[in-house]
Amino acid sequence: KERNALKQLMRSEDITIKAADKGGGLVILNTSDYGEENRRLLGDTNTYLQLKGDPTIQYQDELKEILNYGKDRGILNEREYKYLYVQYPRIPVFYHLPKIHKRLVKPPGRPIVSGIGSLTSNLSEYVDQYLQPLQSLHTIRTIRSNTCHDYPSVVTFTIIGNEIEGPCQGIMRIHSNTCLL
Repeated sequence: KERNALKQLMRSEDITIKAADKGGGLVILNTSDYGEENRRLLGDTNTYLQLKGDPTIQYQDELKEILNYGKDRGILNEREYKYLYVQYPRIPVFYHLPKIHKRLVKPPGRPIVSGIGSLTSNLSEYVDQYLQPLQSLHTIRTIRSNTCHDYPSVVTFTIIGNEIEGPCQGIMRIHSNTCLL
């Protein structure tokens, strides 16, 4: 009985069911209220700009040129190149998660752009694998102890071969020649 009621709710076009921004709960909203919040968020011209057209092809061509440059110089191998170049990218999807901890009726939304399968999704994962080690507590402490400021806003590194020169000189290595920096 409950299962049938849930299925019927999910089929209703009058409601939208989303995960809450915090707390792991589910939120059931009027579809019109959900759409109104989407329009409010996207109407913020300080954050979002309406495009005149789809720039995917242009960006795809530019990315292919950069990846070819890396492959031609031995920075990327064929496997990495094929992984990084998304031949048929999906358009990222905008949605929002209701912030019911702020307000229960017509809650504000936290905007999300889901880029799964998009032009840069694989590139983002690839870059992330090189950036993850840099956020270790040891690395952060080393950077802070070797700079003039307690909280530097910009830290510059020079990569020479596989060595990183800079505030963390000698503590980090790049374990692959495939880093595009």
